[in-house]
Amino acid sequence: MNDVPSSTVPTTDATDERLVFLRREAAEVYLLLDFLSGRADRSLRPTPEEQARSLLDNQNPRQLPDTPLEAERAKIENDLADPTRLVQRTMGISYPLDKGSKTFESDATFLLRARDVLNSRATPATGATIAFTTLVFLHSRRGAAPTTHLSDFARRAYPAFSQAARRLTRFIDLTSWGLAIVLVVALFISGYAAWGKVMLNTMDAVNRDKGAIAKQLDAVRLSARGPISPTDACNAGTGKQAGACNAKAEVDRRHVVVTNLLKNWEWPVSWACSTQPMAKIEDLQNTIDLCGLAGMAILGNYIMPVLYGLLGSIAFILRRHGDRLTSQLLSPRDLPGNHIRLLLGVVIGGCIGLVFSESSASQSTGILGAVATLSTAALAFLAGFGVDAAFKALEALITHIFHIDGPGKPPAQAR
Repeated sequence: MNDVPSSTVPTTDATDERLVFLRREAAEVYLLLDFLSGRADRSLRPTPEEQARSLLDNQNPRQLPDTPLEAERAKIENDLADPTRLVQRTMGISYPLDKGSKTFESDATFLLRARDVLNSRATPATGATIAFTTLVFLHSRRGAAPTTHLSDFARRAYPAFSQAARRLTRFIDLTSWGLAIVLVVALFISGYAAWGKVMLNTMDAVNRDKGAIAKQLDAVRLSARGPISPTDACNAGTGKQAGACNAKAEVDRRHVVVTNLLKNWEWPVSWACSTQPMAKIEDLQNTIDLCGLAGMAILGNYIMPVLYGLLGSIAFILRRHGDRLTSQLLSPRDLPGNHIRLLLGVVIGGCIGLVFSESSASQSTGILGAVATLSTAALAFLAGFGVDAAFKALEALITHIFHIDGPGKPPAQAR
């Protein structure tokens, strides 16, 4: 009995694997044909280079092939060069492919070459991105009916994409809800901070008015003979002094109202502001003012920048997802990239709060010829939306502060 090396005997498993591979290639070719035939910005028409090459071939006809293999090769190349013949031959191939067909090798060769030609025409989209985008749209809420037949070819071309497409769809749905939640929270905190800022500004105005009135009353007291009380000074004053005394009651009333409003505004941090008993009313007033300033600093420099940085990242992810869904450029790498983008948005928002402060972070920048004032929250949103540009700016800042030579800067020569 003669032993035959196992490497020379084709196994059934190897043949089946090759057949599965070719069927996947055929399914991808069908996806590419559907993509190219349904778009106005891309077409199956030959490129100018291919038209010029065809004219040269017609002017300089090649010699007839000597062997049947060369003849079949020339026929495949001619079919690939003409869009109509490419579609006609693709539609003439039975699907799924049968390894018992007489034209199996020729059809398999044509499909592999057709996949390469169609991918070059569909760029930047590819068969992989078209299949993955089709599956993502299938798993979306309203995408099942229009993509039922295409999704069958997408599953056959890339069987491993179904689970990744389902995860990406679920992530986008959660991100959409997260956008609504973060937006509501950010707007609530922004309104809360704006209210506190108005209260603090009003308190500053009241304190300035009180100081001006106190100076006028002091002038009356100094002009009188001997020390007198503020009440006696008001009774003795005339003209401007009498007007100041009349305004003193109104200013005191405003001061009480604003103090109560500011105290109510500070209730989230009131536990930190009331740890020690206050002996005098002035101590209580100073504590309320300091707590208000501390609350504004925390909101403006830390909480709001982080929220708006996250909000900017979410907006960028949804916008990019919509663009790639329309252009059929989605890929399984988008899901981990989106997770990283969210984390970087939070980090860059916190960095904005550290680098800038609410009082000095407003930047004047030209937008369409106008001058816009950007607060810390606005800078955080822009940084979260454009994370790459924000980190490049931070790298430039680090280079400027620590005098780091850039990668393209030649080293200093010793004298």
